[in-house]
Amino acid sequence: AFARPERVAGLVLLAPSVSGAPEPVLTIQEQRAADEVGRAREAGDARTLVEATGALRSVGPSRASGGPGPDVAARLLELHVENVDHVLGKLAPREPERPAWDRLGQVRVPSLVVVGGDGLVAERQVATHLASHLPDVTFVLVEGAGHLPSVEGPDEVAASVRRWLAAYGL
Repeated sequence: AFARPERVAGLVLLAPSVSGAPEPVLTIQEQRAADEVGRAREAGDARTLVEATGALRSVGPSRASGGPGPDVAARLLELHVENVDHVLGKLAPREPERPAWDRLGQVRVPSLVVVGGDGLVAERQVATHLASHLPDVTFVLVEGAGHLPSVEGPDEVAASVRRWLAAYGL
């Protein structure tokens, strides 16, 4: 939306992260789970890394309900396996020239921000920041979903996206 605004009619942001965001403040449980991810990454242990990342991001240490059902948990782990090279740092993320965090007010298209209500506290904080700093934004909180609301609440997310697209003629 910043680099090529003429190519962007709208933004759909699912459990988004934003370049330039401040370092998150994690709960004690989240920090413990994040430490497990760090140890697995340092060891280069793909299987443990996938499991630890799944516990942190998807099963969600912030959940009072104990996490998603077994079918959803299996799908989340499957998705993390497909992403293990990136998580192990074999694929370097491309940093933008100018982080987006302080430039959100420059976005000139409508945005839909969707976040899981049971994800990491920091994820909800980023989504809330987006909702309060993007000029034309719709915010959807998917209760009972964690880091991947489209996996844990696919019907609610799909319906939200369809309504949003229709509202903006996209």
